[in-house]
Amino acid sequence: MVNLFQNDSWIVNAPNNLQFKARYGNQKPHDDFIINAYRNLMTSIRQNNPKATIICALGNMDAAKKVSKWPNLIKLATTQLKDEKVHNLVLPFKNNGRHPKIVNQAAMAKQLIVFIEEHVKW
Repeated sequence: MVNLFQNDSWIVNAPNNLQFKARYGNQKPHDDFIINAYRNLMTSIRQNNPKATIICALGNMDAAKKVSKWPNLIKLATTQLKDEKVHNLVLPFKNNGRHPKIVNQAAMAKQLIVFIEEHVKW
C-alpha cells in the first residue's frame, strides 16, 4: 500500500515554508507535475514489483475532504497506468483536525481489510 499526499496537501500552499522551498523552489507545483510524479513513482514500484497488487491510498485527514483535489489527482495518475492491479482507496475524512488516534487507525485498518478482500485476487 502506498499512502501519500497528506503532507503535500498543505505544503504546496506554503511557499515561505523551508520544506516547500526545498521541494519546489519558488514555484507552486501544478497538478500535472503532481500527477506525473505520482504516476512515475507507481511505475517504478511496478517495475520493482511486477506481480504485486498496489493500493494507492489516501488517509483520513485533510487531503481526504470531499472538497479536496488530492483523491482526483491520485485517480488521474493511476488511470494513466492502465494497470488492473493498481487500486485506489480514499479513507473517509475523520473531521476532527488532529492526527488519527488509535480508534481512527483501527477503523482505517478495518476498511483496508474489507478493501483488500474485495479487490485483491490471491
